[in-house]
Amino acid sequence: MRKVLGFALMGAVMAVAAPVNAGLLENQSNPVANGVMTVAPGNNDRSDWNGIPFYQADPTGDAAAIDYEQVQIAHDDTNVYMHFLFAPQASPMFFGFMHNLFLDTDLNRGTGFIGGGGFMSIGADFLIQGTSNHSFVGATQETWGWNWLGGLAWDDFPTTDIELKIPRAAIGSPDAFDLILNAATAPIEEYYPDGATGGAAGDFFRYTIVPEPASIALLSMGVFGIARRRR
Repeated sequence: MRKVLGFALMGAVMAVAAPVNAGLLENQSNPVANGVMTVAPGNNDRSDWNGIPFYQADPTGDAAAIDYEQVQIAHDDTNVYMHFLFAPQASPMFFGFMHNLFLDTDLNRGTGFIGGGGFMSIGADFLIQGTSNHSFVGATQETWGWNWLGGLAWDDFPTTDIELKIPRAAIGSPDAFDLILNAATAPIEEYYPDGATGGAAGDFFRYTIVPEPASIALLSMGVFGIARRRR
């Protein structure tokens, strides 16, 4: 999504698409066996992502230097894994402070960071900026801040095809989380999904870790992954 720069910071289940600004766009849960996923600098083998579904694609060409296209997420007993694909770039950007992943781990927009004026669709409890993990601190939006928690394992070769490994404990071992992505590039910022800047009525994705696979299979028959409007 195009936005004038004004913010820059330091097996699958049923997935249901919804209209623009509908709140929850898609909910996935993709458990994998321990040891299946490998994320490490210099390891650009992406075959471990075969069979993992993508979240709905972001329109190509709606951003400047960093343009998100698609995202995959999976988890095992201890980690969450993410795979980001970007549109080709004339000058590839490194995976750093310009890449922002916001996670709402209590599924409550009333807590966490919602951006200046409340433009974000989720209340982010964690910010993963490049490979650095931060937790939200501050009693109000006016006194917000981020507490650095540590670094994460990743591979960014090529810079349009990036993997990230997040220990579940590093984000509070949530049962699920809502997410949006931001690329803080001047003069235009990218948001994925596009409607992520719609405030309380804006769009976001969800990833569910618990219940475990057996329960997920039952839920996927019709009562799980239903799009809803953000509270």
